[in-house]
Amino acid sequence: MFDIYVAMTNGQRPSFKQFLQPTSLLEKFTRLFSGGPDDFIQISNNLLQDKIKCLRMYSCLQEAVDGITYKSIEYAVGLNDKIINLEETRLSPSDLECLTTFLTCSSHKEWNELDLSLCYIQDHGVQILQRGLTRSNITITEMWLGYNDLTAVSSSAISDLTINCRVKRLDIDSNHTVGEDDRLYPMLRDPSSMLEELRMSYTDLSSSGAIKLFSAIGEGNKLRRLDISFNNITDEACDAITMAIKKNTSLVKLNMWRNPISGECAQLIVQCLQHNNTLQELNLNDDYPQDVDQKIRSLAKEVNDKRKGHGCQVELTVI
Repeated sequence: MFDIYVAMTNGQRPSFKQFLQPTSLLEKFTRLFSGGPDDFIQISNNLLQDKIKCLRMYSCLQEAVDGITYKSIEYAVGLNDKIINLEETRLSPSDLECLTTFLTCSSHKEWNELDLSLCYIQDHGVQILQRGLTRSNITITEMWLGYNDLTAVSSSAISDLTINCRVKRLDIDSNHTVGEDDRLYPMLRDPSSMLEELRMSYTDLSSSGAIKLFSAIGEGNKLRRLDISFNNITDEACDAITMAIKKNTSLVKLNMWRNPISGECAQLIVQCLQHNNTLQELNLNDDYPQDVDQKIRSLAKEVNDKRKGHGCQVELTVI
């Protein structure tokens, strides 16, 4: 399980598998550290290069209260650059428990990035993170949870993590139906939320989910960039989208590529920008008939002409 070398005073070298026979982690490490001053545990470079093994070892040493050793592990895992990148590493529930132990017990409380993309943590994994981190008083500026097979079951936990860890950039791309539950959107409504960028492409976001999302956006928040490209949003959500854009004063970029909205709905979205002076980049589809496309661009020009006095132009991207 761990790549370590154990030296005992009697010269014997028991296998680590034998060493792990007791059920309590504290008992395991008490056996190792109670033999006298000549007993020691030496952490190899191979272990320090494997962040998952480091996290497991750190959790064990925390329970054994071995401060000297676990401090050295902190730097191996990511203390120097304040980034923990475990992308494409399949994480078990116990690995996630070790991760939360590391984040909550580490001497460092402010992290630039936690990347758990493609870790296959699923809904129960997010709940482990929520249980371990929501009262931890740590800050994670960017949290990446994309491609983890998350569903609407995780919505509340994701929102809690975002608010309590003061996340500014959240990526939940390619987690199907995660945006359908209204319990995801307190992270937009809560005044204490720090969220500025939300990425939700390829989440099968429906019109019903989009109505909930834009209802929260219209209530006022700190969100500046929203990516909901490659979803299933139709004209059914058009009223909610236009109303939110009219009310919102923080959003500067809205990416709606590859959503099956009609040309009429697209025109209404662009037209409502006449009542908005903050949105600067709007990305729409490229498959409208030429006459509709020309109307959309003409409306965008009208918006920019009106905005000249405010010094804020909108860049319309049709892709």
